[in-house]
Amino acid sequence: SQIPEKMDCVEIVLSYKKVVSQAEEHKHSKEKETQILVLHGLLHILGFDHETDEEYAIMWKHEEKIRTMTGLH
Repeated sequence: SQIPEKMDCVEIVLSYKKVVSQAEEHKHSKEKETQILVLHGLLHILGFDHETDEEYAIMWKHEEKIRTMTGLH
């Protein structure tokens, strides 16, 4: 992953319906799901993706490490 050279403005947009459905699916609060989705969005901003199995493995490794460090696991 490479950080884009020029980031004048970035946004993370969340769907409230998605937050609610995934929170229910994973049996945790909407607040925790929001935090997880923001982290996931930040990784995308930093250039990570999950289009292929290899990309998924790399992105998940970073996401899992940060989630563990921040108590989002």
